Amino acid sequence: MNIHAAAIIGVTTILFVIERLAELASSTGTNIGEFIFLAGTLGVVSSSWGAHTFLHHASQKKQLEAAAAQIRHSIDNRRFVMFYQPIVDSESGAIVSCEALLRILDENDRPMAPPAFLADVERYGLQTYLSHAIISTVDSDFLEHGITLAVTVNLSLADISSDEVIMLLMAPRSFALNVEVTESTFLGATPHAMDSLNRLRSHGIKIYLDDFGTGYSSFTHLAEMPIDVLKIDREFIRKSQRTAKDAAICKSIVDLTKTINVRSVAEGVETQEEHKFLSAIGCDGVQGFLFHRPMAASELSAITSAACVK
Repeated sequence: MNIHAAAIIGVTTILFVIERLAELASSTGTNIGEFIFLAGTLGVVSSSWGAHTFLHHASQKKQLEAAAAQIRHSIDNRRFVMFYQPIVDSESGAIVSCEALLRILDENDRPMAPPAFLADVERYGLQTYLSHAIISTVDSDFLEHGITLAVTVNLSLADISSDEVIMLLMAPRSFALNVEVTESTFLGATPHAMDSLNRLRSHGIKIYLDDFGTGYSSFTHLAEMPIDVLKIDREFIRKSQRTAKDAAICKSIVDLTKTINVRSVAEGVETQEEHKFLSAIGCDGVQGFLFHRPMAASELSAITSAACVK
């Protein structure tokens, strides 16, 4: 046996022993120092390299497990609320649906934007765990406040690959629960995930393509995506007011949606000029601070009830 092969076998053996020691220490609750000392005494793991590797491995694993447990604890204890931002008809201004948006509660129970929290959820593979809680909260909010408006929830790639999440979405409801999937998620979807989206559509659930224009897909990809609504990213809306070229690009997207027979919704509409332009080019729906900010379910119920009275 040459030196190289012997070195590989030696390292493999050491790593195997370290893994077994980690499992034994965890299952017995014994002080890990005792196992390090024993391993060193037997000559299996050196007192320096072996101890350092074992301690680092055990410490890192424990930190990851603690962080994941903290996130689960926050989700289980509902340290979040759902806000809802209406989508209105571009011509009439009537509310036609809304988007469910996650807000994290800080130590003073104030709702905060969740980017950092969502990054941790993705890091520890808890997307579907969170989505179950979100869907459950939307169901509770709409039932409690008697809301019958159609609502969309945002799904990750892990969600559309999960049969449990798909079945939960297809459960009977008194309102239409639709889904939003980003362009990048579509591009990364497996055949199974695409089949799941088609199952949702066959069940009457509409698929929204969110943030169109922020990924790397071309217009030709749209024909392959099982979508009902295309949401135009806010950057296109802002730029449409700067140059004729940007305005033409925005118009071409809206024209394309009509060609492939899907509805268009513009995100992040904040000025009357943007709304006027979008109406002129035939955009079907608009969403943004010009019309409504994200709001609690109680406020959504109040404004939709008032609109029905009128």
